[in-house]
Amino acid sequence: MYIPKHFEEKDTSRIYDFIREFSFGTIISSGNSRPVATHTPLMLHFKEDKPVLLGHIALANNHKEFLVNGAGVLCIFQGPHAYVSSRWYAEPEVPTWNYRSVHVYGTVKVLDGSEIRQAMSSLMDRYEAPKEQPMKMEEIPARVLERDMKGIFVFEIAVTDMEAAEKLSQNSDEVSYKTITGELKQDGDFNAMLLAFEMERRSKRK
Repeated sequence: MYIPKHFEEKDTSRIYDFIREFSFGTIISSGNSRPVATHTPLMLHFKEDKPVLLGHIALANNHKEFLVNGAGVLCIFQGPHAYVSSRWYAEPEVPTWNYRSVHVYGTVKVLDGSEIRQAMSSLMDRYEAPKEQPMKMEEIPARVLERDMKGIFVFEIAVTDMEAAEKLSQNSDEVSYKTITGELKQDGDFNAMLLAFEMERRSKRK
């Protein structure tokens, strides 16, 4: 991923937090004649202090043919993004686009047997946790669970490298930065507001 120095995020803990927050990722593999991509939740966890992504796709998805043990993959996590108008700068500038994005590279390990149930239980616990009445896998009728477990392909991705871009107008003067933040906050678009809040947090950390 092309990342100008002033937009590069190197803080590993912040990158991990980003992956957790925007965990619906895109897995990309090299197919026979063209790249293959699948959108799916990828849960970050750690094994022996090493980062691992846990995920699954439908067994009927042909992408599984390229998700074999040891295969290299790219996982993309996309955060909020929004247009930045030329009028928001102290001095006229060309318009641009602010965004947050993470690329994760890793190698695949296919799960099987009891590993599948354990993995899916962990995924369910992760996303049920914030709910008012979180549901456990054990509450799902056995016949339903058994039927659906037969239709999934479960895997882990051992993380080998990460790249993170946070293009948040860091190269702008202070007046323009504050104006852009304010305009994004008032834009009415959810993505724009998320970017504005992140820009405010970044400004306070300086």
